Amino acid sequence: LSVGYLLAVFSLQVTQQSTPRVPSPAILLLLGPFLYDAGFTLCRRWWRGEPLTEAHRSHLYQRLIATGQSHRRVALTYYLLSALGGLGALVYGRAGEKGRWLLLAVAIGLCGGLTVTVWSAERRVRAVTSRDHTKEQT
Repeated sequence: LSVGYLLAVFSLQVTQQSTPRVPSPAILLLLGPFLYDAGFTLCRRWWRGEPLTEAHRSHLYQRLIATGQSHRRVALTYYLLSALGGLGALVYGRAGEKGRWLLLAVAIGLCGGLTVTVWSAERRVRAVTSRDHTKEQT
């Protein structure tokens, strides 16, 4: 929570008080993977009727680890997404309107790709578990 608060304060400060001002979408690109993970998880939990304020293990990064991915690999994936978002944030201020829309579309695509990766990994684990369970019954 403390890190999230600091990032939010930093984001507000650079979009409102810095010279030159940083465009708000550039901050979204920079923090995109983390904001997407949190937002996606909250929406998913709300849709399922799960309590939003209780501890859980349903963030995308936690679900990747639950499928057998190492902490290192998941962290490197998020570092890479953050680095790409940071690069996009740097380019955003200099890009024209079409370039800005393209950057945002790529960021959305990367976040969607992360979601598909999690779903695919979970599906593989379920298939292996189901196959192993079927073998045990025979």
